[in-house]
Amino acid sequence: MNEEFREALANYSTEDEPIALFDGFDDAIIGVGQVHGSEQRVVYCYNKMVEIFAEENDCPDWEAMEFIDYNVVGAYIGTTTPFIMTMCTDKCSCGEW
Repeated sequence: MNEEFREALANYSTEDEPIALFDGFDDAIIGVGQVHGSEQRVVYCYNKMVEIFAEENDCPDWEAMEFIDYNVVGAYIGTTTPFIMTMCTDKCSCGEW
């Protein structure tokens, strides 16, 4: 994630609830989103997260998916728990449309 985007994320944080990020997956961030009545949240590309984890841990995609499904998708880290996009458009760098 570039420094400019990181600084912009700081604008979405509050003193009580900083915007949450998943460690090690900065390159899978595709934006920021919000559901009515909730805090702003970072949006990650699931496919890119799998790619990053598999590459960094030298494991097959199925193992990376299993890890991410259990440890990341299933995580609740407060009201700004990130969204994970499981079906991206052709504009996402994962290329999985």
